[in-house]
Amino acid sequence: MRRLNVHKNQGFTLLEILVALAITGVLAALTLPNLLAWLNSNKVQEATDSIQSALEDAQRQAVRLGRICTINFTNGTGTNPTVYRQITASDAGCLVATNTNASSLSLPQEIFMVVSNFPIQGGNPRIRFSFRGHVPDLTFVPPENRAIIVLYPAANAAAAPYPNQERKCIVIASLLGIVKQGTYTGTSLTNLDASNCQIRLDGTQP
Repeated sequence: MRRLNVHKNQGFTLLEILVALAITGVLAALTLPNLLAWLNSNKVQEATDSIQSALEDAQRQAVRLGRICTINFTNGTGTNPTVYRQITASDAGCLVATNTNASSLSLPQEIFMVVSNFPIQGGNPRIRFSFRGHVPDLTFVPPENRAIIVLYPAANAAAAPYPNQERKCIVIASLLGIVKQGTYTGTSLTNLDASNCQIRLDGTQP
């Protein structure tokens, strides 16, 4: 009686390959949105840290140099709200820690910011640090009227923010120019409310 020779290395059947591809597709569909959300969240956090560091750097330089340092929000597009991509120092030496040219800081691709309650100068919002590090032009009472910056991810400046993505905020908390960072819980980008900036470190409002 002849024995059948069964080869162990016959490979995969077409059905097995199709099942494996189907499972891979389902897993990719489930995990890709979460991965993109995580990547966008990291980009927003890094951009927020950079803007906060730049403002604090300008404040330190104003004190060190004994003169006013003015930071402008530039590259604005659109209206209601105007969306900004960059901050620029009016004078050299006010942003020495941001990059090589020491005069501006641009946001990464697909990260945008809107601002509220900053004075307008030359058509752009701006913040002015005095030689003592104070911010005399801003309002602090009531809390919702404090100067605020909100950063968020979007496909472009004219597009709505990506859904279910965390938005970050920066507020100027007092005349002393204390800069605080948190998560923005408000729903509208056209009417920013500084009391909706939940501060990251202790969970309290500024």
